[in-house]
Amino acid sequence: MSGVATEWSFMLPLKEVLEARFRDAGLETRVQLLHPYGDWNRPLWRQVAEARRDMSRRALHAGASVRGRALADQLLEGQEQTGDQDRVLVLIGHSAGALAAIHTAAVLNRRVIRPPIIIQIGAPKLAVPPHLKATTAYYYGVDSTSKSRDPVTRIGHWGGWRRLRSGIPVWDPQLHAPSVVEELRLMGGHPDYFRSGERFRSSAGQTNLERTMDAVWKYLMTLMN
Repeated sequence: MSGVATEWSFMLPLKEVLEARFRDAGLETRVQLLHPYGDWNRPLWRQVAEARRDMSRRALHAGASVRGRALADQLLEGQEQTGDQDRVLVLIGHSAGALAAIHTAAVLNRRVIRPPIIIQIGAPKLAVPPHLKATTAYYYGVDSTSKSRDPVTRIGHWGGWRRLRSGIPVWDPQLHAPSVVEELRLMGGHPDYFRSGERFRSSAGQTNLERTMDAVWKYLMTLMN
């Protein structure tokens, strides 16, 4: 799932590497590229308005995301047509696409047998519902000193109020965080998680795409084995 105003093939490199890894592992898969808010041909202001609305926790808990409901229906229809109802569903979202992934998963969780796996890459922080936390991972880009290279990941928060045993309320900044939160050492910034050119190769010889894919694959295998 891509973010706002994204070229249609932006996440194609990740799709191709995912398909190859699943194939090499002997696992049958079907991978789709989705544009929850539309591609760069749709007016930007409409996409941004919808993404901003999806940042709302109230909208999440109310199931108010139009895009989330539409994508859930689309994915379920695809599973029914191919007989894949019992398969594992993985939603990988970049930027605002990760917001749509959370909303879609929240709708799907009430209609599928297995909770969807959610992978958020370079995304704003949106509180993850308790029933989805165990199958959600979040990755953000940093430089060699662990300084953030992605301003989008500084938008939003996972915080919430909880009570100590004494009854005193305290603010917990990680209360609604995904179960896995990891940094990715990148060359470049927000648009560069899936780059594989020489400009995006580290001194150790690993490209951004390889580094991102290794983290995603490790998490997927942890949940699927």
